[in-house]
Parts: sequence; C-alpha cells; structure tokens
Amino acid sequence: MLKMKKGSIISSADTLFNEYELSEKQIKANIDVDMIAEIFKIWIKGHSSEQIFLILEVPVKMNEETEVRPGVLEATHSNVYYLGDCDEDHALKLLGQYGDVFFNDGVITVGFGSQESQEEIQWTKYNVMYVIGDSVPYFATEVMDKIGFSRVDHVITAWDTISAGTLGVSKRFEREDGTSIIEIVEELKGEGLFLNEVIED
Repeated sequence: MLKMKKGSIISSADTLFNEYELSEKQIKANIDVDMIAEIFKIWIKGHSSEQIFLILEVPVKMNEETEVRPGVLEATHSNVYYLGDCDEDHALKLLGQYGDVFFNDGVITVGFGSQESQEEIQWTKYNVMYVIGDSVPYFATEVMDKIGFSRVDHVITAWDTISAGTLGVSKRFEREDGTSIIEIVEELKGEGLFLNEVIED
C-alpha cells in the first residue's frame, strides 16, 4: 500500500505500490511520501558537479483565471517558477527548509533540473515521480533497484484508478502556522525565484 502525501486523497491507495517503469530516458514511479526526500537528495548529490535549478509548478489562483461565464473556467493554468544557480548545498538547504510543503502539497509539482546534462527529477500529483535524462538506466539500477523498488513493465498509478466510482482529491498543504506554497513562493522570490512561463493544465 502506498503512503500518500497529505494533500492527496484516494480510495485506491491499497492497490498502489512502490514500483517503477523504465524507458530509455525516463523513470516513472510510485513513491511513498516518506521516501521521496531521500531520493531527491541522491539525485542532487549525483549532479553535484554542475549547477542545478529548482522547478515549482503552482496553480494559478482561481480569481486570476478567466471565466467564460460566471463560475465557469475555460481552462486552468499553472505558474512555472525557476530558481537557478543552485549548488548541492543550496539545493539540500531548500529541501531542509521547505521539503515538508514541497512533498506534501497535493496540487503542485516540485523538481530540480541540471543545466549541463539537462536532466530532471519531478514529484507530481498523487505521488508520481519522474526522472528524465541520459543517466536514467544508471539511476534505475544503482538507486531504485538497490532501495528495493520493483521494476515493472507498466506502473499502475493513482491516475489509472481514478474514475467516477473511485475519486481522487488534491488539495493544498499548510503547516500548522498556516504557511503554504503561496508564502514560500513569495519568500523564494527574494532569493531569485522567477516566473518562467504559464502553462495550461
């Protein structure tokens, strides 16, 4: 049974497991929320020889979306933010300061990218993780397999189980003091976080 992030609620968690599928340049995996920070740290340390950058995809506030008629949206969007020029220490510090929100918020995507090798790791809705890049086969054998993840031909994620009869809920995560990704984005802007683009969900 997969342990979900606090911002993701599904009735099918008992049918999901820590496992992954591997293609030439991508890993797609279900990950327990308690394990994701360690995997991110391994990825960061594996890219310590190059500059990396933080990626945050945060839903646009509802009052900033365009309504086609009162209460009806044509589409929803997310703001994609980057914080560049992170070395290993800075990236690990970000996880230490904000990891509880990054990894438990049910509506955002958080990740890191590498500038030279152009690789990425992403943690998305419903505990789905992606690792993308040329070193994926190495990451699969030296990280995923050694941690004990099962490799399968097709990983079953929460997205495969959500239906009219099996609902999924994604929601914002807040600390006890009320801090959420909204406040963290504003705080990180002081460190150089910038809006790169707005994408349609």
